[in-house]
Amino acid sequence: MRRTIAALVFILAGGFALVSGCAPESPTHPDVLGAEGFTDSGWVEYQAGHYSLARELFESAIYVDATYAEAYLGAGMSTLHLSDYWTWGP
Repeated sequence: MRRTIAALVFILAGGFALVSGCAPESPTHPDVLGAEGFTDSGWVEYQAGHYSLARELFESAIYVDATYAEAYLGAGMSTLHLSDYWTWGP
């Protein structure tokens, strides 16, 4: 009985040591922005004058939610500053 308890304690302690040492300091998965997050990031880039990147972010927002009207506005405003016009299609 004593050996069984000692073995169980040893296994649990080892398991806790493994689990606590394996967690990374920062997450490795990407942040999920959603349509609103992509659009907000698009406006930040637009204000900074990075119109091509802004348009890409707005397009990402449209891809996430095709009904998010502000993303279309941002994509259109960004396109006005670019020589290649934005097209939407499959």
